Amino acid sequence: MKSHDLPVSILLATLNGAAHLREQLESLRAQDHKNWHIILSDDGSIDETLEIATSTIEADRLTILKGPQTGLTQNFWNALMHVPKG
Repeated sequence: MKSHDLPVSILLATLNGAAHLREQLESLRAQDHKNWHIILSDDGSIDETLEIATSTIEADRLTILKGPQTGLTQNFWNALMHVPKG
């Protein structure tokens, strides 16, 4: 398999990230590499974070997880634990 075909998991740990999330997601969509999937662990956002994610990224490229709500490190770890093996 060529490197440009390898699957890439992009991990995002969010909490009320609406102000910059759409720009970040659109930047990811614009990359040349096309075999990617976003794993977003949200730690209890009360803004439009989840709505922006679901309206910007196609459902088959996005997994949304409920974060543990114990801080950034554990929220990122939650996303990391859902990266497909192999």
